[in-house]
Amino acid sequence: MIAPYHHRFALRNALQVPWRHKGKGSLFFLAVMSTAAALTLLSPKTYRSEGKLLVRLGRENMALDPTATLGATPLVGVQPSRETELNSDIDILKSRFLIEKVVDFIGPARILDGDEPATKAGATADELSPEESASERMQAIRLAMRALNVEAVRKSAVLQITYDAASPRLAQEFVSKLIEDFREEYIRLNRTPGASEFLSAQTTASGQRLREKEDQLLALKDETGLAAPDSQRAILVSRIGKLQDDLLLVDASLASTEAEVQKLRGQLRTLPLREITEEIAGYANEAADGMRQQLYALEVREKDLAARFTDDHPQLIQVREQIAKAKNVLSEEEPNRTQTKTAQSKPHEEVKLLLLKEEPILAALRAKGDRIRLQLADEQVSLKKLNEAELRVARLQRETTIEESNYKRYVDSREQVDIDAAKAADGQSNINIVQPATFDRKPISPKPLLNMTLAFVVGSLGAIGLAFAAEAGNRTIRTPAELEARLELPVLAAIPRLSAAQMSTLEFQEVRR
Repeated sequence: MIAPYHHRFALRNALQVPWRHKGKGSLFFLAVMSTAAALTLLSPKTYRSEGKLLVRLGRENMALDPTATLGATPLVGVQPSRETELNSDIDILKSRFLIEKVVDFIGPARILDGDEPATKAGATADELSPEESASERMQAIRLAMRALNVEAVRKSAVLQITYDAASPRLAQEFVSKLIEDFREEYIRLNRTPGASEFLSAQTTASGQRLREKEDQLLALKDETGLAAPDSQRAILVSRIGKLQDDLLLVDASLASTEAEVQKLRGQLRTLPLREITEEIAGYANEAADGMRQQLYALEVREKDLAARFTDDHPQLIQVREQIAKAKNVLSEEEPNRTQTKTAQSKPHEEVKLLLLKEEPILAALRAKGDRIRLQLADEQVSLKKLNEAELRVARLQRETTIEESNYKRYVDSREQVDIDAAKAADGQSNINIVQPATFDRKPISPKPLLNMTLAFVVGSLGAIGLAFAAEAGNRTIRTPAELEARLELPVLAAIPRLSAAQMSTLEFQEVRR
């Protein structure tokens, strides 16, 4: 039962600490509250103007550069993400260049001193030295950069622009001018300078090159006679194919005819020129009979000469030699002979006629083959020339087509640049104003209610903390627990301290008893 008692006593003692030091706590609380009130009353008022811009997907987002995207289907370089695009726009809005333009337009003095410009030591703005003017301008630019805030609204394509100034009119004017200059700079930054002049020059040069290519193509077609390459090629190929077929037929016929002629010539060499048409046997040999008579006449003369001369007489020797020769010849003759009749051989004549008939055919086939080969060679040369001419025409045609395509792209791109220029001159872009710069007469600072609430909380907590701090520095022993902790001895009894009222009450009770 002792422990709960001590706990209750310690809690009651802790609650009595702020009361015991109520004077110090009250002074601290009043100091904090008075300081907050003074700061709230003496702080200059700050007003805020707010504007909102919607960044739509448009030509500027797609970064369409007509001088670089000259294709029939322009290459569009879309930004990596909407977040990147919005961050780029935020950087442009917060850029020093844009803020300097706004500061120069409004005036550094108004930025620094509020809506009504003030000058140093009563001097006018024109009386300031260049160094002072430059310093004042730099201070105004730094102040404007600190007072300006640009951020993207979450999960949207809206940019929120806020500016804090000493007057609502100055804040509104700054935001309005910033939005105006940003839209102009946005149009300028997202369009290529000098694109119209560049494309005009390229269009003229491309048109000239196209006309030159067309003239060269016309001259080449007139030179080669290439009017319809496909039809001409088909005719030549058909003609070459027919000549090749004819040549195959002629070669086959020529080979057949040559073989036949060779065979006929071989037969002609083996066949006899003449043949026996009639043969009669048993006829007397008149030549042999005549020779026999002459032999008899020589024998009679030999007898006559032998009778008159000796054996070594020349005439006798000569006659005897003639008789010997006549006997030899006569011995070879048949006493009877056969009579035969011959004529031209009919097979020989027939083969010869066939040969005579086939040899012109063979010569004609050879001549025809040679002619076909010449024609085929000429047609192949013509086909080769056609191929070369077609290749030259195709190359020149391709160059002409490319140049024509380039010319069309330059014309289209120049038209796009002219459209862009017209839109830029009209101030059109994909930046739309969702909310113009606001004019709010209610200042954003100071905030009396918030300041006093915070001062009350800080003062109250500070007063309580001060009381406990003062209590911690006080060495007076007020409770039995503190005494036990200090002396490390048990407390046998505790006599509470009585106030004068409590003493009077006790004395009254004793008197009644």
